[in-house]
Amino acid sequence: ETLRLLSCRYGFRVTAVPSILRDGERISSTRIREALAKGNLPLANELLGMPYMVQGEVVHGNEIGRTLDMPTANQIPDSRKILPPFGVYASKVSVDGMEYYGVTNLGVKPTIPGENQVGVETCLLHFDGDLYGKIIQVELCSFLRGERKFAGLEQLMHQMEADKKNAGLFFGQ
Repeated sequence: ETLRLLSCRYGFRVTAVPSILRDGERISSTRIREALAKGNLPLANELLGMPYMVQGEVVHGNEIGRTLDMPTANQIPDSRKILPPFGVYASKVSVDGMEYYGVTNLGVKPTIPGENQVGVETCLLHFDGDLYGKIIQVELCSFLRGERKFAGLEQLMHQMEADKKNAGLFFGQ
């Protein structure tokens, strides 16, 4: 109603459109945020009309993945971005017009000492190259497990190998 009143003053036209429903409920930003908070990516994707993704520049991290022979592409999401639960996801990564499969950790890397900011850390399957400074899109496809703290880097490395295998299985590789 406020827009209708202002339209006369500022010379724009208002057209009301009916709500779009899914399962008898209105599609809304609140409903999408709730689906993401619950980790329901299939519902969030359906409501969004596109895959949920994190897009941003690949930045330097702790470079621990490289020492474990599992280099990762690190992104720092905008603090305003609505994120699903912390954890490990099978993911699709788009960079330079190409698409790759990967495994992505979303969270604060609790095994790594210090105060780690929330990050998106993706190990691309079957990729060899330098991504620093490039803009990539990481689509979170399937939740594999929650983020957790390991006793040390060796245990983390074994779990990362299992995560890579599980992501590959999700994508039929």
